[in-house]
Amino acid sequence: MKLTEDDRGLYMDAEIADTSEGRDLYKLVERGDVDQMSFAFRVIRQKWSEDRSRRVLTEVSLADGDVSVVTYPAYPTTSVEAREALRSAIDAIKEGREVTGESLIVLKTIFDDLSEGHEYIMKAVEMMA
Repeated sequence: MKLTEDDRGLYMDAEIADTSEGRDLYKLVERGDVDQMSFAFRVIRQKWSEDRSRRVLTEVSLADGDVSVVTYPAYPTTSVEAREALRSAIDAIKEGREVTGESLIVLKTIFDDLSEGHEYIMKAVEMMA
């Protein structure tokens, strides 16, 4: 497993073990039954607003933490996806083929995540106005 920071936050890339549990997990992710992530971290540095109603984490440590595929994460904007189904959907679109089955589920999940993210952004914009 590889963890890196990108422009959206924490990015995880992992190769799932070719075991019965690994194949089961992959299928659950691919179907969209399990589509979010959770990770444990330790706060190193943080800032609070003057009224202490808002906290901004400025540095965290992932050491001794865990990263998990989950159904109900602490942060609802997290996501996990199976790349093979996404690649298949992209290829179908490029080739003008109908997107069906697992590929359609992956695209719907991505659309739902984008819509939810847009809602959070709009709420944040309203709060800042």
